[in-house]
Order: sequence, then C-alpha cells, then structure tokens
Amino acid sequence: MSHRNLKPNSTLLPIFFQNLNMPCKALISPAQNLPSDILEQIFLLVAHSAKDSKDPLQPLRCFTAVNHHWNHVSHSCTRLWQNLGDIRVGLHHCRPESAGEFFISSLEGRLERAKSQPLTFSFNVAPTLAYGPPRDLLVVIERALALLIRHAAQWVDVGLSIPARQVHMLDTVEGNLPLLEKLSMEVLQPDVPARMDQFAIAPSLRHASFRFPGRVEVDVRKKIKLPWSQLISYHENIYPEDVGFHPVLTTSPNLESLICAFPWVRLPYFLDTPFQHTNLTRLHLKFISDDSSFLRRLILPSLSDLSVVTYGVATVFTEVIGLVHQSHCVLRSLALLPEFNVSWFHQHWALTRILALCPALTRLTVNNIQSNDLKLLCDGTETGEILVPHLKQFVLCYTSRFPTDPVDDYDALNALAHSREELYQSGQISSPWELTIESAPNFSLDESIWSRILRQLEAFPQAMAPGMEKVSKWEQVLLGQVRFARRVAASAAGDNPKAGPTLLEEVMNSLQLRNVIKELEGFDFAKDDVGLLYRGNMPHLLERLASISSASFPLEIILGLLGLSTRVKALFEKWKPLFIEHARVHRRWMRRGKQSIEYISPRDERRKDDGLVWEIVVGALEQPRTPAQWLEVGIWL
Repeated sequence: MSHRNLKPNSTLLPIFFQNLNMPCKALISPAQNLPSDILEQIFLLVAHSAKDSKDPLQPLRCFTAVNHHWNHVSHSCTRLWQNLGDIRVGLHHCRPESAGEFFISSLEGRLERAKSQPLTFSFNVAPTLAYGPPRDLLVVIERALALLIRHAAQWVDVGLSIPARQVHMLDTVEGNLPLLEKLSMEVLQPDVPARMDQFAIAPSLRHASFRFPGRVEVDVRKKIKLPWSQLISYHENIYPEDVGFHPVLTTSPNLESLICAFPWVRLPYFLDTPFQHTNLTRLHLKFISDDSSFLRRLILPSLSDLSVVTYGVATVFTEVIGLVHQSHCVLRSLALLPEFNVSWFHQHWALTRILALCPALTRLTVNNIQSNDLKLLCDGTETGEILVPHLKQFVLCYTSRFPTDPVDDYDALNALAHSREELYQSGQISSPWELTIESAPNFSLDESIWSRILRQLEAFPQAMAPGMEKVSKWEQVLLGQVRFARRVAASAAGDNPKAGPTLLEEVMNSLQLRNVIKELEGFDFAKDDVGLLYRGNMPHLLERLASISSASFPLEIILGLLGLSTRVKALFEKWKPLFIEHARVHRRWMRRGKQSIEYISPRDERRKDDGLVWEIVVGALEQPRTPAQWLEVGIWL
C-alpha cells in the first residue's frame, strides 16, 4: 500500500506509539529512518484530533522535539499550519517588550509555514482591554491584526473579537475574500464602527454571526452588509432599532439557521398575511417586548429546532402551538424560556399541549415547569400515551429567577428522572434519560446552593442526622489542613513568608489531624452510612490532601515521626475504590463544575469506567461554553 493512502484507521499509529515507549537507544534509528510522507500522515492525524482545541498544534510539540528530521518534516508540511487556533492577545504579550516581539515573530512563523494553504483561526482581544488598552498592547494588537489581514485571501473559517476602533483595519479585506466560508464577528465597545460592509463581497461565505456586547443606541444592523442570498446561517446578538429577522429571511432563500432578537417596538411584518420559508430548520428568537404574536403568521415546514425567549408569557404558548400546527413541522429540539411573572403560574398544561404536537422531540429546555406538566411527563396522558416518547435530553436552566420552592422542585425532578428511566427499561420510550439542571452564566448560583441541590437530589442525610456532627468535625479539620498546606506552600515559595504557621499552630494541627485520621480509619463502609461522608465532602477533601506533598503537613519536617501524610494517602487509596463501587450502584447525580448537575442513568456507559465513576463522586470538570455556544442551545447571555 502506498504511504500516501494511509487513513485514520491505519494500524500504523498504535505501533508507532508503542515504539515511543521503547528505550531511547532503540528509538533513534527507526525515528530517523521513517519516511517523510508517513511522518506527515501521523502529524496530520494528531493535529486533526486537536482541531477544536484552543491550540491545535500543542500535541505536535512533543513530536517535533524528537529530532531534527521530525522537526523539519513538521515545519515543511504546510497542511499542519492551516489551523492557527485561538490567537488571544493579553497584557502578557507586551510586558516585557520582548514578549510582544516574540508573539509577532511566532505568528509570522506560523503563517509562513502555512504558505498559501486555507486558514482557520480566531483572533481575540480580552473585553476588559477594549475600553482603553495600554499603548504598548495596542501596538501589538494592531500589528498582529495587520499581519492576519495580509493573508485575507486565505481565510476560510475566521472569528474576530476586537475593539470597535480597530474595525476600520478590515477595510482592506473588502473584495479579497475568495475562500471565506464562515465568519464570526464580535465588536467590543465603547465605540460603534462607521461601517460594517467589509464582507459584502465574499463568494464562498455561507455562515455569519455578529455580536455587540452591551446595549447600542444606534441601528447597528443596518450597517451590516453581507451576501444575503447565499447565506445558510445568520446569527446576531445586538440591540438595534430594527432587527435582521425580516430582511434576512426574505432575502436568504437558502437560510437554514436564524438567531436574532426583537426590539421593543411592534413590528409591521407578517401581521396580516402568512409568510413561508421552506428551508429554515433552526429558529432562535429573543423577544425584548411582550408581543410575540407574529409567530402565528409563520409557515416553516422544515423547522426542527425552535427556541423562544420572551418577557411576556400570557400568549407565547398559544403562539408556539399556532406556529407548529400551521407549519406541520417536526420539532426535535424545543426551548421555552419565558421571563417569570404572575401569568406564568396560571399556565397549567400549556407546555403539555405543545409537547402533544411534538412526538419526535428529543431535547427540551425550560426555565421552570408546572407541576401538572411534570406529572404528565412522569405518568403519561389520561389515554395511556407516553408524552414525547423519544425525549432524551431534559434541561432545566435558570436564566432569570430561582424557583419559588426548590425542595418541591427537586423532589419532583428526581421523581421524573426515575420515572422516565423505568419507562425506558420497560421499553415504553426509546432513549435513556438525560436530565440536567444548570444555570446560565448571567445567573450563577452560589456554590453552597449547588451543594444543597445535590444533597436534596441524592437524599443525603440531613444536617442533624445521627453521626453528622462527627462528620462535620472531620470536614472542618481536613479543610483546615488544606488551608494549612496552602499557607506552608506560600511561605516556602517566598510569596508571603509571614504567612507561615507558628510552631503552636503546627502542634495543634498535627494532634487534630492525627485524631481525625484515626477515626476515619475506623469507619466501616459496609455498616456505616456512606451518605454522611458525601454530605461532608469527604471524598473531595481526601483527594486534595492525598495530592499534597508531605512537606506541607504539620511537624512532618521537624519530627518526621507522625507520618500523617503517609496515613492520609493510604486511607485515600483504600477508600477510593470503595467510593467508586458505592457510586456505581447507588449514585444517580453528578455535579459538573459550578454551573450544572446532571442525572446519570444506571445504564450509562460511564459507569463501566472507574475514572468516570469517580467523577460522579467528586464532580466532573466544568465545560464552559462561549456566548455563541449558549446561543446554539437557545440561551441568550
């Protein structure tokens, strides 16, 4: 087989990685003799696996450092340098002065290696710097942007987040964008650009999005000029006097995805005659006013993803029903996020009436749900039918207000999760259940509130439960030791020498910690209530303590006799598999960062992997979304 016909499923890569584990002497000769075209294929596979990361070239650095031959091949392979990743300019790029020169020369080097290949990148200036960046940083921003603009003819997929005062630099790209397919533009305040028509001539442009953070007093959208007739998606998050909905929809016959906001004033469009658009599949609307009646005038037969955010809830449910019924569309994703007011609490069964028209729905997002609707999701309708039998993802996202009675909410959601799980296991619904409770970044809940929510969902023991007083004492001592270690580390590093603990503090900490470790060693997983440990956050605290060096434990260096760090590590190694097995069987909810909690089905594949089950115990890493990604799921920031 020719080297040039290698495909991603080739067996070459596993063999290659095995060879990397061989002793250095055995590695040198095969590495030097690998043909350049095979090395290129390997590098391209690695780069492709990281194409969505901020630095897609990061995984390649360990390969290019192997020897001169590998480094030369990587630099000469122009396709490796097509994706420049996230180019983010911050204060560290201008101080010291040499940092700016290194940043610019590095960018020049990457562009030179890409030669004439199509380019993908995002160029970002931190929003806090847009209001008045230091002069030396402003020079770096403009030099880097000018360098990228010189290669505009190679742009394919580009994201720009720049201050308004730098938008004029894009004037030179006008008419020089033959390859541009996707544009994402964020214009940072405080100014408004004089023109936004630099991308009006772009024969390949199919996807465009514009975002103006904050409220702008002038009609920004009228400044935007694009090749509307060829667009497949257009997304905007701005506050103009007029909006892009009507002109975009009427001049873009191929449009499939539209996201935009509506102004305060009543629109004259679509009031008397229905309007049909054949190709639109996704429509995300934010109504700034309380009038969403024009939804009933739309005929969108291909619509499958609908999101409606509105400040008026009195009629929005009826209007969505009218849109779905008149369009005869098959919705698969629906987000209904009305701003809470008195009328919300009189909308019993309103959501159910919509869901009855959407039997193929797979994802539902709401910011609250009436108890009657929730009951029907659990038990089915009076005729015995299962509501939305294909529903897989249910998201309760707090966007404006915390529930009136959280305890009732979470009892009901727990019942919903278990009910839908039973329906799936009995074959009455087609998909395993995914339920997520999250808050949008503009409505962040306090970390202690998320802990309270998780305790409620998992039915952990109450604060006054027998044995909880002792666990609270353990938690207090272990948390104190984590803080103690932090002070020791700061003192040793010279960051704050006076912050180091006194000898008396070390003695007291060592005695308390020794007693707690002794009591923990006597805890019996088979007989005692493990829920007490979860409520006391013991798994997370033990994991943190086990990762701390012995030098940060009290009296460990002075006496070297207590061995507290060794005992903590031994206890953690003993308890971790016990926690994993307990969670594999008994835990149903997992915390993800500070923003969300999700239900984990008993049949979820994650339960087969010890590392993933441990995430259920201590909480998975947060996966933050960008504002554009929040819009993708119907949430406006």
